[in-house]
Amino acid sequence: MIITNMAKAIIDHIEPELVKEDYKLENSNHEFVPVKLFESYLPIRSANERREKYKENDFEARREEHKKLSEAEETESYDIDTEDIPCIIIRPLSGTESVEKANAKVKLIFITYSEDSDGFKNCLNLMESVRRILTTNTLIADEYIYKRTLSWRLFEDQPWPYWYSEMDIDIEYGYYEDNNYY
Repeated sequence: MIITNMAKAIIDHIEPELVKEDYKLENSNHEFVPVKLFESYLPIRSANERREKYKENDFEARREEHKKLSEAEETESYDIDTEDIPCIIIRPLSGTESVEKANAKVKLIFITYSEDSDGFKNCLNLMESVRRILTTNTLIADEYIYKRTLSWRLFEDQPWPYWYSEMDIDIEYGYYEDNNYY
């Protein structure tokens, strides 16, 4: 379906450009890593999944986290993995449709990490890079068109050391011409 493919198409449009720019931000392990992109929501992992992940990686560097997970409550718990940050979440929110065209409002949520008090700048710079990518090539996957309208906001309250901002963009899709839908 066109709507369900939209987030993935936007990710496939943005991600290669961020890779080409070698765009990296700091994560909670103080490493500079590429920005991850997700459809709709951050993945939620169980404590067991996180425990296995930590065993696969450098155990010594994650010793305290592994210990904390091992001593966690007996029942299965779920949480967001902070190693998924920095990231951008692409979430189609709403839309309108007519015979001629369809429009969707898509929210992009930016989450970055910084222990500095000016860490909000990472969110704003990442948003600016994505805006530049979208305006440079407005045709997405030969199916969606970025309408060059956006609104953005930086949240007043921030869960330090994580920083959040969001951008709403308008996407047009689904033209009817000569009884053909594309």
